[in-house]
Amino acid sequence: MMQHNKIIPIKTHLTVASTRTINDHVPFDKLAITTKKGQVIISLSDIFYVQAASNYAHIIDIAGSRFTLTKTLKSIEQILPTMSFFRCHQSYLININYLTEINRDGTLLLQTDELRKIIPIARRKRSEMKQMFYFV
Repeated sequence: MMQHNKIIPIKTHLTVASTRTINDHVPFDKLAITTKKGQVIISLSDIFYVQAASNYAHIIDIAGSRFTLTKTLKSIEQILPTMSFFRCHQSYLININYLTEINRDGTLLLQTDELRKIIPIARRKRSEMKQMFYFV
């Protein structure tokens, strides 16, 4: 089966292309985010984390750009692939590819070459997080 990079529109402000299949189509790996100027296409691997703000969500990419969506964090969580994204707190959804530390004080450190962000992890999510890794 041939794979194509397609983008399927999901409602109005968010277009998805995730590694989950949508409507029995091939997997996707990009998001199209509607802005005032048009649509910005970003790769899912470029999403650093997503932060909730009431009924809005802020997508922060690895360049430090922030995109505000009129979507809840829950609706974005349902779109993004669970292999790469983890809901660690009611206000945060992280890209685990940038996770560098799980701290005893209940925080996570996400890091790229240019960015560092400390994010809280909910107590009830700690055991779920630990199951994602092999600890030595």
